[in-house]
Amino acid sequence: AYLQDARDIWFYQGIYLGIIIIIICYNIVIYTSERDVSLLWYSGMLASLGVYFLEISGVGFYLPGRLGRAFSLWDWYGGGGAILALVVVCFCQFNRHYLSLDRRSRRFDRLLWATALVTAVGFVACYVAGRPQLGHFVIYCGALSSLLTGVGGALHAAVSGYLPALVFLVS
Repeated sequence: AYLQDARDIWFYQGIYLGIIIIIICYNIVIYTSERDVSLLWYSGMLASLGVYFLEISGVGFYLPGRLGRAFSLWDWYGGGGAILALVVVCFCQFNRHYLSLDRRSRRFDRLLWATALVTAVGFVACYVAGRPQLGHFVIYCGALSSLLTGVGGALHAAVSGYLPALVFLVS
């Protein structure tokens, strides 16, 4: 029973990672024709989430050969926090580019830039200072700030008549 449950879990985790890879490839193909930078930031965010999933699910430790050993070493030195900081940075940049905040709302554009910068630099500073728990707190605050600022920017863009902002808000 245990082995069957383990196989089922690995099967579903493989489906999840496969869907992430398919969406990343799809966005890159669309980028080649559209040249919309937000697609690359979205792909970066998905790739970061995929790597983080490999860590928290434990799948990354079972990767074959040197990749599995490198993943274990990377995890030991705080790679999970670094990848979460990268998720926040990619999410902020995706929001900025998808919502065209540089043209629609300079205030939200600057807030998202600041959130990305403070999250990345704050995590690195906390980690170098030997305070990884504080670094994770910085990441979680950055994630909350990026969500709230992204929704605020989308609301502002939607009120000014930018229709993709409505899609952003609904999703």
